[in-house]
Amino acid sequence: SLRRLLDNLGRRYVPVPLDERGMEISALERSGADVAYVTPSHQFPMGITTPVGRRGELLRWAYEKPGRYLIEDDYDSEFRYASRPIPAMQALDEGGRVIYVGTFSRTIAPSIRVAYLILPPELLERYRQKFNHASATVSRFEQETLYRFLVSGAYGRHLRRVGNLYRKRRDTSGGLGGAAGGRRGTPSPLHPAGAGGKGSGRPGRPGGLPGPGTGGVLPGKRPPPRHPGPGLRGAAGGTSGGGGGGPETSL
Repeated sequence: SLRRLLDNLGRRYVPVPLDERGMEISALERSGADVAYVTPSHQFPMGITTPVGRRGELLRWAYEKPGRYLIEDDYDSEFRYASRPIPAMQALDEGGRVIYVGTFSRTIAPSIRVAYLILPPELLERYRQKFNHASATVSRFEQETLYRFLVSGAYGRHLRRVGNLYRKRRDTSGGLGGAAGGRRGTPSPLHPAGAGGKGSGRPGRPGGLPGPGTGGVLPGKRPPPRHPGPGLRGAAGGTSGGGGGGPETSL
């Protein structure tokens, strides 16, 4: 987890509370931090999607002082059903203050273990000076396969295909992924948690939804087919662990 990583590095961090629009700017200003880690596309576990206005406030916070940066973890941004996609803060950043990170584990397959980091030009030069000697742990074969998958347009088609599949799964489960269970944000097929409902008999399992370990299959229904990961014959696509829980973090 992020907290464990920061503990291992000996870095001091401060949890920052959230409101219905994401990280509270006033609390961030009081924290005295120079770096803020945010998941504006889908904060886990609350499911909050930060609107454009609050994203602008976060960027203004970063611009107010030299050396301030936002680490934008674009968690679960590929799958949206209730609204149109919101531009990433990295796309809105005109001052080089956003460090953008993401992964292909949720959209292709967790087994390939491929993530990416987009740095502002100033930090990119420093990164090359310090880490140019480091070698990637992902094989060149997998890197080349992924590159061709992206530039050919097949990745975009794959996202539309699995997006439709996940939408059907969400609709089958009654759309219980977001506001249920105290969540305030956008439903997500990757975290279909809910509150206890009529006939559930147990909190957190509404209307006969299966408990943990059943693979999300409704009683009396055949399991939906598992889609093969693109370019990986027989490998099933899936999800990996969620993002940081609870309040977001500033450093």
